[in-house]
Amino acid sequence: MQEQIRQLQQQVGQQQLQQKQENIKYAVDYTVNTGVSLYLNITGFVLSLVSFFLAWTGIICWIFAVPALIISIIGINKSKQMERPYGLGTAGLIISIVSIFISFILILIGILFVSSWIDYFNNFKF
Repeated sequence: MQEQIRQLQQQVGQQQLQQKQENIKYAVDYTVNTGVSLYLNITGFVLSLVSFFLAWTGIICWIFAVPALIISIIGINKSKQMERPYGLGTAGLIISIVSIFISFILILIGILFVSSWIDYFNNFKF
């Protein structure tokens, strides 16, 4: 009888140990994945802010804006999978799109300005 009680205790103890290990594994996976999505969202947001402040430089802005756009999209998708908030990812996405648009417009204005000056000096008579 004592032997059966010990065997039952061992089985119950092993089941509880396995359940605790599974809970710990789930908690670690959840924490790691949540941290990754949070860091991606923060990184995309920071890169988009840098690109926004560099939007007047034209092409240099794109060095930061394109990775910000990609990282923000990945961060938003990971956050949605983990059912976590993704506000910084959305802000990074919007800011990077706006900075790309601003730099594109400024590049076009620069091209038009330079071409008009070239036409002016070509037609200038001394």
